[in-house]
Amino acid sequence: MKRSEFIKEFARKGNISQKDARELLNIAEDIVLEQMQTEDGVFPFSGVKFYTMHIKEKESRLPNGTYVHVDEHYIPKVEFGLKFKRTVR
Repeated sequence: MKRSEFIKEFARKGNISQKDARELLNIAEDIVLEQMQTEDGVFPFSGVKFYTMHIKEKESRLPNGTYVHVDEHYIPKVEFGLKFKRTVR
C-alpha cells in the first residue's frame, strides 16, 4: 500500500478529510523521527518499536579480501512484537 492509498484509507476509517489525515500522519512521523534520537526509542503502535542502534568504529573485510575503515555511526531499527509477527503467518 502506497502512502497516498494509506492516507485515503486512514481518512475513510477516521471519517476525516484526506488533508487532515495527511497532517496527522506527518505529525506522527515527525514525533517518531524525533524520538528515535533518544536511547529509549518510541512505541507508536502496540508491538512496534522504532529506535537507533550505535555501530562502533571497526575494520570491515570486503569480498575481495581488502579491509576498509568504517567510522562509528547510527542505524535505524524497527522491532515488531507478537501481534505483528502473528499477523503475517
